[in-house]
Amino acid sequence: MNKAKKIIFWGSLVIIVIFFSLFFLGPERMYPYHEITSVLGPSFLILCVVFPFSLVTYFLRDEVFQIWMRFSRWWIPMTIFLTIITPSGNGLYAGVGGEITAMFLGGIYTFVSAFLIIVKSVAVYRK
Repeated sequence: MNKAKKIIFWGSLVIIVIFFSLFFLGPERMYPYHEITSVLGPSFLILCVVFPFSLVTYFLRDEVFQIWMRFSRWWIPMTIFLTIITPSGNGLYAGVGGEITAMFLGGIYTFVSAFLIIVKSVAVYRK
C-alpha cells in the first residue's frame, strides 16, 4: 500500500478529531475563540470534505489514489487561500464570508473528486 495513502488518511483523521475537540468540546474562555474560528473554521470544513475521499481511496488501487491526489494538491491550497482572503461582512460581497466560500468550493471539490475516482476506477478495473 502506498505510504502517502496512510499519511493522508490518518493525518486528516487526527486533525479532524483535534478540530472537533477544540471547537465543540473545549471551553470558549481558554483561547480567543472568535479569532481562531474565523480562520480555522473554514479549514475544518474543508478537511471534513477531504476525509471521506481519503477513506474511499485508501481501499482502492494506487492509480486511483494518485489521480485524486494530483487534483487535491492544487485544489485544497487554492480553497484555503480563497477562504482566508474572502472578507466577511455585509459590504460588497453581500455577507459572503469564509464559511460560505469553503462550503461552495467544498461542494465543487466533492463532485469533481467523485467524478475522478469513479472514472479512474472504471478505467483501471477494465484493464
